[in-house]
Amino acid sequence: MNQSSRDNHSNTEFPEIDLLGYVLGALDDAEKDHVESVIRSSPELAEQLEKIKSSLSPLGALEKVPATPPGLARRSCEMVASHIHLNEVNCEDVNANDVNANVEDGGVQLSEARWLPQRTSWRLVNVIAVAACILVLASLTFPVLHKIRNNSQLVACSNNLREVGFAMFGYADSHGGRYPGFSDDSNLAFAGSVAPLLLENELVEDESFFLCAGNSDDRVRRIPTIGELELAEDESLIDLQRIAGGDYAYPIGYFKKKEYVPPYRRHDSHWALLGDSPSTNAGRVSSNHGSRGQNVLLDDGHVRFLSENAIGSDAIYENDNGLVAPGNHEKDSVIAPSYIQLGY
Repeated sequence: MNQSSRDNHSNTEFPEIDLLGYVLGALDDAEKDHVESVIRSSPELAEQLEKIKSSLSPLGALEKVPATPPGLARRSCEMVASHIHLNEVNCEDVNANDVNANVEDGGVQLSEARWLPQRTSWRLVNVIAVAACILVLASLTFPVLHKIRNNSQLVACSNNLREVGFAMFGYADSHGGRYPGFSDDSNLAFAGSVAPLLLENELVEDESFFLCAGNSDDRVRRIPTIGELELAEDESLIDLQRIAGGDYAYPIGYFKKKEYVPPYRRHDSHWALLGDSPSTNAGRVSSNHGSRGQNVLLDDGHVRFLSENAIGSDAIYENDNGLVAPGNHEKDSVIAPSYIQLGY
């Protein structure tokens, strides 16, 4: 309320809240001066002011706040704990000295009670429950992660086969439709010689394309050079021929009237050109993908995953006689591990 509005008030309309604020010292200097001037000119307000002072006089006798009863904090703490039925409050650490009362400038200031929630210990049932949750999550998560990993390996393997297959297509286009092959009196007359030959001719940029991501063999694998193979002898040659083709199987041609015919481009969607190398176990399923099957690149350029080692009735790792050897006729396609000798 400003000064002009205060002056317009009659004595009986003077707010009692201003008188109470005056007694308690809650008015600023301008308001205090105004109240005093109005009181001097109004006996009724002066009498009302005295009544207010008389009503508040018992507070002046309170010179000291009564001391906190001993054990009050402990009893309060125990009562709360008994009602919430939890052991989260440590009442043993609370004593009568934890609550202090001080009087400052007519007001009361209480110090902070020094009690904190107590950490509860894990019970056996909690441990079992958490362990069960972890086992359930693991049983759901691990198969999914394993499947994702297997699928990514299959995709990487398919890409490798396509890369090598396109390189073989390029070789065949510049060699009258014939895929790589060598004479029978050469150290290079074996199925896997395709890999070092494509690398040497720079038709494949990196030897990693001959290594399947699904192969769990931790040994260091590499593709030997043509020069290494030509100079090798005896056991050393056999070892190099075994690893030269990497993790894949290659075409080894067929016989026509007892004459060997090296593999050539057919553009046939049923003719296996490349694939995961087979294991030596019965059934000859590749071990590259956990023995679940094998990726096979067909001569028309697309890749199929076969859960069995055959396209229709034609076994891809054996000829019609059940041997890992060149086919018995034009439609008897065979892809063989790196070390298998060609049948010139």
